[in-house]
Amino acid sequence: MFKNSDLIFKIASGLIAVISIGIGLYEYQSSNNREFRSNYFKQQNQTYEQLLEDLGLISASIGDSLKTDDFKKSVTDFEKLYFGKLNLYQNQAVENECDTLYQIINKFKENHNLVYVDSIQSRIYDLAQECKGSLKDTYEIGKE
Repeated sequence: MFKNSDLIFKIASGLIAVISIGIGLYEYQSSNNREFRSNYFKQQNQTYEQLLEDLGLISASIGDSLKTDDFKKSVTDFEKLYFGKLNLYQNQAVENECDTLYQIINKFKENHNLVYVDSIQSRIYDLAQECKGSLKDTYEIGKE
């Protein structure tokens, strides 16, 4: 009788240990996933902030002249993001708006009489809205 109860006790102890380890691994993985999503969201937010700051400077300096240092620097900074780390974080809608804005800014640089300043500023606003939507989507994914 004692041998059967010892065997049952050992099996139960083993099952409890396996279940505990399984729960621990699940919690560890969940924690890592949450941390990854949180870090991704922060990096995406910082990238979009930098993008919109550069575009805000373009918008503010575009009426002055193509030759202003602020305009040139802002366009260069935008292009660095456009060809660089923005590609890690943007969704399709942000990518489409960036592509359109990039083309419009290049047309403006070539011949500023062909593109209205208002159309560039309007596109910058549209891009800002898409960035907000992208951040919201990322945040919602992180809540799952």
